[in-house]
Amino acid sequence: MDGPRFCPFTITAAHTDQLIRISCSVVKLTTVLSSLRFYDGRDAGANVIAYPPIANKVYTSKGNTLVVFSWKFDDDWFDCEWATVQASS
Repeated sequence: MDGPRFCPFTITAAHTDQLIRISCSVVKLTTVLSSLRFYDGRDAGANVIAYPPIANKVYTSKGNTLVVFSWKFDDDWFDCEWATVQASS
């Protein structure tokens, strides 16, 4: 059995005209204290994109920064991938 793991991090695209696109193929959060959240921009508390994210759904930031907060307990886990994309004109 794993102990609790807290892992906040920020994904920032190299250019301000790029966005972050993120999707999770697996979101297995069965423990009541586990959570996974995506926030838009550097003001992490104000701009929630997903809480919790839905597996296989694509989320896109509104700017070039996306903040991820994960709090994982026991055997819960998730598998996410992200990429930068050009913002539409």
